[in-house]
Amino acid sequence: MKALKPDNVTFIQGDSFTLEKSLSSQFLSKLPHPWVIIEDAHANTRGVLEYFHDFTVEGDYIVVEDTNPDIPKKAGMGCTTDKCEVLGTLKLECLKSFLRDYEEYYAVDSFINDLFGYNGTWHTNGFIRRMK
Repeated sequence: MKALKPDNVTFIQGDSFTLEKSLSSQFLSKLPHPWVIIEDAHANTRGVLEYFHDFTVEGDYIVVEDTNPDIPKKAGMGCTTDKCEVLGTLKLECLKSFLRDYEEYYAVDSFINDLFGYNGTWHTNGFIRRMK
């Protein structure tokens, strides 16, 4: 029977408001690159992006999920009725603000981002690559 957790995988539980407690600079500095960081917490998005900025290098990716403002607010909620609540622009504006402030370091990877059509996922401009 296959193990549920491969030997080369480590699970770490942490808090997106105190990343330094679970993902210390000493720990992160020992990890090999390239990295793919997936932000899907919907809490402290800007803080998460800024924290990892100090540790990412050219070629690393950050995926900021659920930035499409029309995504349903609750899981399983389809937007086929007028009663659909959407997440809104908060996460997208946070990503845009980060990209403006760090524009010399990151770019939206339009090949991956638009693989299924222009912004064809819930991650509007959410696939970003560290460029320098």
